[in-house]
Amino acid sequence: MANKVFSTEAFRRPAVTAMQIAGQDGQVEDKWRHAPLMGRLNRIYYFSVGMQIAGGTSEIQRNVIANRGLGLPR
Repeated sequence: MANKVFSTEAFRRPAVTAMQIAGQDGQVEDKWRHAPLMGRLNRIYYFSVGMQIAGGTSEIQRNVIANRGLGLPR
């Protein structure tokens, strides 16, 4: 569970930072010839969002880790 939280955060943070740097141009699909990284930035960002949701959001995973792993109350 902790591995899932770490890996999704490690993948999502650079994707969000790259989108912030690229600005609105980062949202452009690969059909536009001036798209940053030939449109891959857009796909990486959307994949990171999906990866964060799959298997439970990071907030839910942190609650499970706190309850089961650390023995904290609900």
